[in-house]
Amino acid sequence: RFLAALYKATGYQPLWSGEAQAERFLALIAAAGEDGLDPRDYHLAALERLLADGKVTDPVAMEVVEAAAMETSDKILARGRTYARAGQVVEVHTDPHAFTAQIQGSERTPYEVRLDRTVISGSDRVAADCTCPYGCDYDWCKHAAALAYVAAFLLDRDPDVRAVWTGQEPAAGVGSEQPPPPVVLDTDELEALRRPPPQVDALALLAAADAVVPHPWGLESGPQGREH
Repeated sequence: RFLAALYKATGYQPLWSGEAQAERFLALIAAAGEDGLDPRDYHLAALERLLADGKVTDPVAMEVVEAAAMETSDKILARGRTYARAGQVVEVHTDPHAFTAQIQGSERTPYEVRLDRTVISGSDRVAADCTCPYGCDYDWCKHAAALAYVAAFLLDRDPDVRAVWTGQEPAAGVGSEQPPPPVVLDTDELEALRRPPPQVDALALLAAADAVVPHPWGLESGPQGREH
């Protein structure tokens, strides 16, 4: 009841969003033993795997993820990540310094999305454009964020895609007069993007914690039951 009341008070928005906050949250769980709690009761290992899953290490791929994080809000970024994992980013093409894709949103017709690698004030930047009503004129939409995640995933794993994006050399089999073929994700790659977070029974976790360290005013009574 306490957790339900807490989320109701916050409009059912995530309490921990963004990678930096997630890492701080895991650090708190890891240190739960200092308060007499067992981090294993909070699925620490599973949460650590979830945070690590899908991370990219290539600097060029990281640029794309960082651009998405900088150009939109945490809420829209999370929606874009959900679209990417759900396989809604289709017909991905890589061109010199550009990614294009169709993204199936809530409308029948897919939206056309484009990411361009450009230079602004001497620094590499990523610009976005989308045909959705929200667009990318002021900040990125969730469709652009979704393509950014898929693009980063491909850049981190496919040297040919990376070469075309950076303009270093054409990918094998891609001629100057022929458009490059669409990038088709295989089953394992789609699974990596679609992998859902582990199901966690929040009330059961609260009850387990309460059994070790009783809640100050009890889980059943809620904060209104606390004496002042």
